Amino acid sequence: KAVARAPSNELPAAEVVEQLYRDMLLIRRFEERAGQMYGMGLIGGFCHLYIGQEAVVVGMQTAFREVRDALFSFEAAHDRVHALREQVAAITETAELAEMRYEAGATDLLTVLDARRALLDAELALSEALQRRLTASATLFKTLGGGWNPEAAAGLAGQKEGEGGRN
Repeated sequence: KAVARAPSNELPAAEVVEQLYRDMLLIRRFEERAGQMYGMGLIGGFCHLYIGQEAVVVGMQTAFREVRDALFSFEAAHDRVHALREQVAAITETAELAEMRYEAGATDLLTVLDARRALLDAELALSEALQRRLTASATLFKTLGGGWNPEAAAGLAGQKEGEGGRN
């Protein structure tokens, strides 16, 4: 189950907090049981328990899950854009052939208009898919910890100019 990251000025939803707590509690119970089994000699070797560090593990799992989900969303959006570009190319050829057949008198105007309508529908779907891919890439960037600070970017640009154009 994916856990959505709340904006920094908002608290996570109660069900998200409850799930995180349950995950931490499960880890704690496992650690306690592993400690008991180690004490009874059922687990050999060295056993270092991290009781009290459950939040670290749950936080990392949540972060990795968010990144994984964002990567999958971006990949799906990218694949959709690729497929729609191929579809637009095929429908463009169909529309051109319909126009050529119309000009030669081999078909009626309705066929040409249907082909143009199909092309416009495909182009609209492509533009929507491009928008979803941009949204997915922004989401991926945010889940990886990215942000945009215009003042910092302007400061970096000023530093590069002061270096005489060196990178």
